[in-house]
Amino acid sequence: TPGDSIHVQLTWDDPGNDQDLHLVKVDGAPESHFCHDDYDCFFSNCKASTYSEPVVWFAQDAAGAGANPLLDIDDTNGIGPENINIDEPEAGTYRVYVHYFSDYGSLSGADPTTNTLRIYLNGLLVAEFTRVLPNKYDVWAVADIVWGENGVGSVTSYPSDSAGQPGAIQSISDNSI
Repeated sequence: TPGDSIHVQLTWDDPGNDQDLHLVKVDGAPESHFCHDDYDCFFSNCKASTYSEPVVWFAQDAAGAGANPLLDIDDTNGIGPENINIDEPEAGTYRVYVHYFSDYGSLSGADPTTNTLRIYLNGLLVAEFTRVLPNKYDVWAVADIVWGENGVGSVTSYPSDSAGQPGAIQSISDNSI
């Protein structure tokens, strides 16, 4: 049982590719907040990284502590899990995305991959979503976590783009987001 107030976990079914977990602070973010260094916690800015400094959403806490998110591992050639945690979230809205980053083992350039995303709030599993990402560079907007001033959160599925499927997938032609 996760001890963090917000714990988001991503697993997938293909050990030959790289799926990436993203957690975006929606409040105050520009419209193009996915992969934004100041608003998105993902592999390049959410732990000790050679890419950039860890994201700090709230100056009163150190990177990866208190109200700031922490990605535990960037699993580039496995089936996860990748986890993002927030120990003591500030009130606000946080959006969860999954990005089909690369497929290292595929001869065709991409293999459809089943992703499972679990969201735990205050140690309890409150939501689980599963969806196939068919193509490399697909981005799946999964859900919003709304955290209240009272320390209680709720999860809402992102509006669906396909009947019976959670969230929405945006296909991008390359990895330049």
